[in-house]
Amino acid sequence: MKIRRRSMLASIGVAMLALALTASSTLALTWGSTTTISGPDVANAWPSGFVASGSRLFSAYRVLDGDGRHIEFRRSADGGATFSDPVEISRPEAVSSYQAALAYSGGVLHAAWVEGTEAQTPERGFYRRSTDGGVTWSDPIALTPTAVESVTSPRVFASGSRVFFTYTDGVTGQIWIKRSTDGGVTFATRKAVATTTRRGFAGSEVRDARATMAFGTGVIYVVYRSSDHGVRLRRSTDAGGSWKPSVSVSSRVYSDPTIAATGESAVIAYSYFDGTTNEYAAIRRTSNRGSTWGARRRVSSGTSAPATDAFVIRADGRWRITYLRCSSSACDLSALWYRSSRDGVTWSTAQRFTASRAVMRQIGLGYTSSTKQVWAGWLAGADPAASDFTIYARGGG
Repeated sequence: MKIRRRSMLASIGVAMLALALTASSTLALTWGSTTTISGPDVANAWPSGFVASGSRLFSAYRVLDGDGRHIEFRRSADGGATFSDPVEISRPEAVSSYQAALAYSGGVLHAAWVEGTEAQTPERGFYRRSTDGGVTWSDPIALTPTAVESVTSPRVFASGSRVFFTYTDGVTGQIWIKRSTDGGVTFATRKAVATTTRRGFAGSEVRDARATMAFGTGVIYVVYRSSDHGVRLRRSTDAGGSWKPSVSVSSRVYSDPTIAATGESAVIAYSYFDGTTNEYAAIRRTSNRGSTWGARRRVSSGTSAPATDAFVIRADGRWRITYLRCSSSACDLSALWYRSSRDGVTWSTAQRFTASRAVMRQIGLGYTSSTKQVWAGWLAGADPAASDFTIYARGGG
């Protein structure tokens, strides 16, 4: 999979119509050194390929070696001070494995990815679980039926003993969910929650679909990019047994949305194109379990350069957002920036915490409560036409 810079959709110079947020205080983090997760120019990672919890950090990514493309996994049990050697978690007989995603809850680590062999057509979505922080793993199992001709964007989400495996049918554009109520030991029959077309913006490889999830008190959210380049939401108030009708959250969305929830509140983060100049990182917030949503608010700094790929989490009593901001309107270079907020209305001063690179993509955002650090994972490279990059992580507190 290649990562390409997008074509600018309009000229620079027209005022952006957005609601700027007032900073509550600087609240700057002290960022530690950058950790290199993968070897140079041999890896590629997917959103949800990096997670953190307690004192543990986990990363899963695709690597290219002499036998093909496989999923490697690394872990840290000491708050990011050290990482284990990489181990392969995809099946050894697979010659094509990619799009790895992770989730961690209730002491159980979950992994999902796409995999195929020379004798296996089509490729299928696979799943494994670990109850000892990634030291040992259950046997891999396929969670997508052979009738699905193309599996894309498999992801896994967990809250306590509830586990949800989601994926998109690359032919039909349908988004499917399989639910487990026993920590991933067994999964129920799949349910379709949406249908898209998997179309993207002109000149871009970004597609719609790619569901993401979050868990609040008495509510589960599913958020995805729709075929009209918008963000849509579905909710369940019966632990995923049934889903309420979809509602529109935003139009003119470039990158995949993310969502975080706590209690009856939730925040959806995404990039919004105002139709005249550039994209900017934006949020919408609910305080009543998704029944209504507040107005769109801008969270990225600057007005002359695009910002995209917004990730949001709720940790230590704050909403925390990271986003990719271009260094210029041409977006030849970009870097990751960070902000936080207690109420989702006033936000800390924007803080850059990576150097600018020609190619960057965020793959995860998490929080280690043991060290009180925010951790971001991303891939970076110097060549936009390449398909392999280096995976990095950095924490700040």
